[in-house]
Amino acid sequence: MTKRNVILLLALLLTLWLAYGTQPISPLQSSQSTVLPTRQLPAMVDGKQQPIQAVKPLVLANRHIAASQFDLFASAQIIKQSPALKAVTSMHIPPKPQAIAPRPPIKYLGRIQTGDVAGVMLEVNGEVTPVQVGDILLGQYQVKSISNAAQDNAGKVQLLYLPLNLIQIIN
Repeated sequence: MTKRNVILLLALLLTLWLAYGTQPISPLQSSQSTVLPTRQLPAMVDGKQQPIQAVKPLVLANRHIAASQFDLFASAQIIKQSPALKAVTSMHIPPKPQAIAPRPPIKYLGRIQTGDVAGVMLEVNGEVTPVQVGDILLGQYQVKSISNAAQDNAGKVQLLYLPLNLIQIIN
């Protein structure tokens, strides 16, 4: 046995002695007297137990409860006409907030004209990309229209944000 095992065994024996050493092992070895119940049972006559005579007779009475505003077992039509239910249903419920699409990571760079098809150059995530009407960018934005403003080479591109079906404009 190692030194550690000896210490663990002594700790176990000390714990057992503290837990059980100071108390008697069984009630027969106890020096204390046994406590008997103080309730008196009715005497038995001819092997049959006699009933206990009640001091006060048991009476079941109706409880007095205040009348309820609603009849719980009434038909649904009567409950729908109650003023309390109308007050609850006429509460103001705020409108649902309108969805907002995130700002697209797209910048307008300029217009291009190839034949009779107009297009624009856009910077999409740092890459220059030529686009036309109907193209889908980043899998979320569809090019809906391209304006032909000739002044200052400025134009507007309408993008449809597909997850929310919202239109955004890029200058």
